[in-house]
Amino acid sequence: MIFDKKILEDRFNVQVSTDRDKVQFSAVASWLDDGKPVGTINHSGTVVMATGCGKSKTAIIAGRHLSDAGHIKSILIVVPSQVLVNGWRKELLKWDHGLERDQNIVIECIQTAYKFGDKDNSKLQDRWELDPKTTLLIVDEIHTAISPEYRKVFKQDWGYVYGLTATVPKDKNAIEAVAPPLFEYNIDQAVEAGFVSPYKVYNLPVEFTRSEKARYSIFDKQLLEAQKTLRNYCYKHRINGGEFLLARTAKSSVKHDMHIIAKKFWTGMTMRRNVCKTADNKITKAIDIIGKFPDKKWICFMGDIKAAEKLNKKLNEKNIRSVRYHSGLSADDRSDALRSILDPACRVIVSVSSLDAGFDLPSLDGAIVASNDSVQLKIIQRIGRTVRKIMGKQAIIINLYVDKTQDKKWVESKLKNIPHEWIIRTSQII
Repeated sequence: MIFDKKILEDRFNVQVSTDRDKVQFSAVASWLDDGKPVGTINHSGTVVMATGCGKSKTAIIAGRHLSDAGHIKSILIVVPSQVLVNGWRKELLKWDHGLERDQNIVIECIQTAYKFGDKDNSKLQDRWELDPKTTLLIVDEIHTAISPEYRKVFKQDWGYVYGLTATVPKDKNAIEAVAPPLFEYNIDQAVEAGFVSPYKVYNLPVEFTRSEKARYSIFDKQLLEAQKTLRNYCYKHRINGGEFLLARTAKSSVKHDMHIIAKKFWTGMTMRRNVCKTADNKITKAIDIIGKFPDKKWICFMGDIKAAEKLNKKLNEKNIRSVRYHSGLSADDRSDALRSILDPACRVIVSVSSLDAGFDLPSLDGAIVASNDSVQLKIIQRIGRTVRKIMGKQAIIINLYVDKTQDKKWVESKLKNIPHEWIIRTSQII
């Protein structure tokens, strides 16, 4: 809920001067009021807020409030990538109001942070100097921290847990178990309030090459045949959960009756997806779109590193200045790419998934998405990369898909409840 301005000002002893302030302080108030004990955690909850509304600032406000009340001595901020480590450092410089002076603040990637409680990681505990009971754990992009391995980060006796995400993920139960959503403010509300720029989503088809079509057909047939066998096995042996769960279990056990079939199922599914994600004509179409809008700055999400490198090379060969950013590059090269895209002469940054979250560049006008799946969270994050507020801007998001394949079904699934338009020509983009 959005609280009354006077209530918020009295509670936090601040001046709530804008509608954005009102939303941010309402998020913190909801977290403080409704946070619930979860396992060994004393106070836990997640703020679900669209990109561009100030999610990070709400966590800093919560930290400041708890610090002033004497409830915490440390803050551990856990993020999924180095991009977000750097982003949080900037956010703290902007908003902390002396928080770093008063608190021991640690910012760490989840790949390291989840090991905090392990007995063989006493050096990590000593280095951070954290007492969980007097620590606020902030987990940014909390959906990335709920895998069986990473969720170990929540097993400590934390005093407080503040989760952040742009939208509730498909596996809502996993979030509920560690930090239940307590406040939600979606991207449509943010657009209506004027916090972010309006946007349009287009879906534009491409065709397979002859060889891609043949490969897709082979893997699709392999997948469907294996799926049928697995389904029959589930029925015969009264196995709950369906063929997907059976395939995941059986492929990991060489002694399982369905081990070979499960591997065929998994290989067929993975390779079919890869053929769609890396279709050559998606690169051709992306270049066509970028060339038709010379006044716009783009981010392109490609299917893999090879496709990202190929698009980046072809753009530069056409004198369209482009940089690439992906996990195959060194930290220095990735930093150089983020600096280069700030140059008005640089028109495109090409990525795979490393920039799905935490990349803040208001001058981006549009996103071209060549890699589709059924996860709505990912497309909402990618929309968020383009809607940072600039007066008069309308962001454009273009999903490239291969028609008459599973690729189109993935687009349909991820855009459920998101306004979009199916088009057949680049000229229909406005």
